[in-house]
Amino acid sequence: MPSCSMQAVPLTNLSDLKPTLASLDFVQDRAIYKHLKPYQVNGQLPPEQEDFRTNLLWETRVNIPIYDVRSNLEALDLETHGFEFFKVPDLSQIDVGTAHGVEMYLQAVVGFLKSHLQAEQVVVYAFNVSLMPSECVTCLD
Repeated sequence: MPSCSMQAVPLTNLSDLKPTLASLDFVQDRAIYKHLKPYQVNGQLPPEQEDFRTNLLWETRVNIPIYDVRSNLEALDLETHGFEFFKVPDLSQIDVGTAHGVEMYLQAVVGFLKSHLQAEQVVVYAFNVSLMPSECVTCLD
């Protein structure tokens, strides 16, 4: 598997970046969540269970500063900022149209992350596979 490493330089001064102010929705802080965790069921439910799809209530907060860090991607690191950006190897040659292909893809991603993060274990908590018919790919060129 190809390796990819980036040297992270801590981004210490966000004031150099101009923020965009946005309104964002957050899950409300409700007393019930201390006993019943927030949840949302995706997918199909029987009609008689639709009332139980979610217990989420939202609140909107305004004037949240959003910083465009695209020009500083290499300056962000997981330990300092809680997330980081990095380039991954090209895995497009893996056919994810089969269960075996999806397994190969996930194994490749796990292997890359173990190496990049120097981790003993990587857990793929959730993933989505999107397929596009090959005839549509040429339409996007």
